[in-house]
Amino acid sequence: MRKTLLVHGAWHTGDCWKELINALKTHGNDVCALTLPGHAASEQENLERIGLSTYKDAVLHYLDTLKEPVHLVGHSMSGIVLLEVASVMPEKIASLHFISAFIPKPRSESIFDISTQFASKGLGPYLKVETESNRLILEKSSQVGDILYGENITFPGRSECIASLVDQPLSPMGAKVNWSPDIIKKISNVQVIICTEDKCVPPHEQIKMANNLPHCNMAEINAAHSPEITCPEKLAELLISAMN
Repeated sequence: MRKTLLVHGAWHTGDCWKELINALKTHGNDVCALTLPGHAASEQENLERIGLSTYKDAVLHYLDTLKEPVHLVGHSMSGIVLLEVASVMPEKIASLHFISAFIPKPRSESIFDISTQFASKGLGPYLKVETESNRLILEKSSQVGDILYGENITFPGRSECIASLVDQPLSPMGAKVNWSPDIIKKISNVQVIICTEDKCVPPHEQIKMANNLPHCNMAEINAAHSPEITCPEKLAELLISAMN
C-alpha cells in the first residue's frame, strides 16, 4: 500500500481531507491526515508559540516514525511546510504533491511577500490581523466560501466547512522559507496541481511559483481553491496517476 500523508492549508484542520481520504483508500493508499500545531480547537487559545518551524517539526516527527518513504501531499499554505520538510528528510519522501500551493523562492520569500500581489482580489478583504496574539482571522461568510470552494458550487456540508474554519497562526505566513533546490532535486517525483478556477491563488501565480522548483510535473484540475473538498475523486485520480 502507498503510504500517503496529507497536510492541510491555512484556516483548516486535517478534517478537510476526509472525502479525499476515502477516495485515496479506494485506490489502495494507506492515508494519514495531520492537523498542524495550533489548528486543533483545543489549541486555538494559545497561538503565540506557533511558527513555521513548529509545523515543520510536527511533520518531521511523523516521518521519523515511518519505516518506508511516504507520498507527501500539501495544499495551499502547506506548500511551505513540504519544502522545508523535504529539504531536511528527502530520503523519507517517495513523492511530493503541491495543490494550489505556495512555493516561494528559497530563503528570500514568504507567503505574505507573494500574496500581496493578489490578496486584494481574493481573501484579503475578509482577513483580520491580530499581531499580539499571532493570529490571522478569516471571516466565516458566504463570500469566503465562494472564494474557497467556487461560486454556485454546492456540496453536502458546505456551510459546515465555512463554520469550521479556524484562526490561522500569523508567524508562518511571514516566514522566509528555508528550502534547498539541490536537495529537492533528489526527489524524482514532484507534482504541482494547478486549480484553474482559483480566486484565492490565481492560476498564473500557481504556475509562476511552480517554476521556482528545480523540476516538477504540472497537472490541472477544473476547480476553485479547495478541490480536496469540492471534487475529491478527480483530485484522487490526479494524485494516484502521479504516484504510480
